[in-house]
Amino acid sequence: MIDGQSFQVEGSLDSYVVTGDSEKPVKCWHSAKCASGIYLECEADPGYIFLKVGGLDDASWVTPEMHIYTAAS
Repeated sequence: MIDGQSFQVEGSLDSYVVTGDSEKPVKCWHSAKCASGIYLECEADPGYIFLKVGGLDDASWVTPEMHIYTAAS
């Protein structure tokens, strides 16, 4: 989860919207070329994006601070 103002993407993206656990919209952004997920924008957390670290060229700077959806019932 990072500040959306400090984030930019190079390349073409597509998106779709789903309903999150909060019952609010979640916009899912993915590569227009290969459909790999890049980040999410959640109406429940305005101003922030949820970056999918696997899409970064260099993720060595990332330090996890939380885990989300680590188990399912």
